[in-house]
Amino acid sequence: VPSRPLRHGGFDFVASFFLHAGFWHLLSNTYFLVAFGTGVEDVLRPGRFLLLVALSAFAGKLLYVALQHGSSVPSVGASGGISGILAYWALAFPHARVRLFWLVWMRPVTYTFTARMALGLWVVLQFVGAANQWAGFSGVNHLAHLGGAAVGLAFWYFGPDGPRPAAVKGDTIRLSTPLRWED
Repeated sequence: VPSRPLRHGGFDFVASFFLHAGFWHLLSNTYFLVAFGTGVEDVLRPGRFLLLVALSAFAGKLLYVALQHGSSVPSVGASGGISGILAYWALAFPHARVRLFWLVWMRPVTYTFTARMALGLWVVLQFVGAANQWAGFSGVNHLAHLGGAAVGLAFWYFGPDGPRPAAVKGDTIRLSTPLRWED
C-alpha cells in the first residue's frame, strides 16, 4: 500500500510479490515466467536470474510507492519481476520472434514481431496504462511493470556480458510454442 509502505515492518512490501489478485493473475505471471524466464536463466545462470527478478520486483513496487504515495490501493503480484525478465529477454534475444494470437470479431488473427519490436510496443502500452492508472481508470499496476522493465534494461546493459545479444546458434531463436524453444 503506497500510503503505508513500511506497514508491518516492511513485510507487506516484500510479501506482496507472492500475493496475486486471483487465479488468472497468478496463471498469467506463471506463463510469462516459464515462457521467457527459461531463456534468461540460461544466459544469467540461477543466482543472477534470481537477483534480476528480486531487483525488478523491488524497483516496480518502489516506483509505484514513489509516484502513487498517497494511494491506499495495494499492489500485488510478481509483475515487476516478470517485466524485468521480459525486458532482459527481448534485449538479449533481439531477433527472436514473438507471435501474438488475438480474436478479432471471433476470428483468429496472428501477429508476429521481433522481440525488440514487441518490447517497444509493450513499453508504449505500459505508458498508456500508467496514464490511465494515474487518472484512476486502471486496476493494473503499470508503474510496477515499467519499474521492473527498467531494471531488466539496466541488468542487460550493465551486466557482465555487456549490451549485446546472447550467443545462441546463429543469434536467432524463436518461441514456437509458449513453452518450447527452437533454434
